[in-house]
Amino acid sequence: MTIPAFEYSEPPCVTQRKNDDKTTRKFKRLAWLSTGLTFLCMALIIYALFHRPDEKPWEPLGPYPTQIVDPPNDALLEKNGQSFPVIDLSESKTVTVIGTKCYKEPVRVSGTVTWQSKNPIGLTHLAGSGVADVSKGCLTQTFMNDIPEAVIQWAEKQFAAGKEYVTVAIVGTEIAE
Repeated sequence: MTIPAFEYSEPPCVTQRKNDDKTTRKFKRLAWLSTGLTFLCMALIIYALFHRPDEKPWEPLGPYPTQIVDPPNDALLEKNGQSFPVIDLSESKTVTVIGTKCYKEPVRVSGTVTWQSKNPIGLTHLAGSGVADVSKGCLTQTFMNDIPEAVIQWAEKQFAAGKEYVTVAIVGTEIAE
């Protein structure tokens, strides 16, 4: 009995078609182009986020020189080398403030005046607010600030709790609109 012989042959050679080669090159070019555009976009976004132009921000409010406070001086308290006016709260008192405000251009401002405790902290009392249209230049004004009843009550509460003295500041704030 004879066993049939099997012939072995090499598999056919696989070759790429010319179209496949062109497609691969086009795909590689497209991939590099996409990667480059992605990095360009990322660089532009980072630049836009962190770039600060040399232009100064809009600042229509000028410098405010130190304002002169003329409180009713019932006495003076010497503390840490400084003199503080002592106001007797048993009578209605007015604190006069003379201040100069400067504006670089005509502008509308909104402002507030508060009484804020500095020692001990804990009190902020809104005394007034408003809006005004102001002209370019400097303006000196006299502000008559009556001590609000809420501030007097807060101070009396502090004295009743054993505080020797309290420090309260009148704080004015203006914001250009």
